[in-house]
Amino acid sequence: MNKYRVFYSFRKGSSSTSSTIDVEAESDFMAAKIAEGQARKRNSGRDSYEFLVTKIELR
Repeated sequence: MNKYRVFYSFRKGSSSTSSTIDVEAESDFMAAKIAEGQARKRNSGRDSYEFLVTKIELR
């Protein structure tokens, strides 16, 4: 398992918010999937927002 920092945005129309989240995963792809799940759990009011990964860093 590797540690990743995932930079992401939630967007809907002209509204957007950005943040980061640290996760452990076996690949960049899985890091993005895990980050999306955790970010959506933290931001339950943004269910209808699009989740966009802007950058992934290996830590």
